Amino acid sequence: MNAAYTYGNAARNTLEAPGNVNLDLGVYKQFAIREQVAAQFRVECFNLMNTPHFGAAGATVGGSGYGVISSAGDPRIFQLALRLRF
Repeated sequence: MNAAYTYGNAARNTLEAPGNVNLDLGVYKQFAIREQVAAQFRVECFNLMNTPHFGAAGATVGGSGYGVISSAGDPRIFQLALRLRF
């Protein structure tokens, strides 16, 4: 055990970031307008369960942000699209 306020013998880059769980979903429906023309309506959702994707903790020893997670990824995002095929 190291004395208080001294550097230990851990290897470099041993800080690990939180895990990443992601669920994306895409659904579409195709409508025939004429024989040669069709429309497709598409709904896509990224991060469907709205799980937070936290960034890595600060790694500068002795800095004010050491061990603090101060960023996160995108929240749930919906995307709509309409495609006309002819």
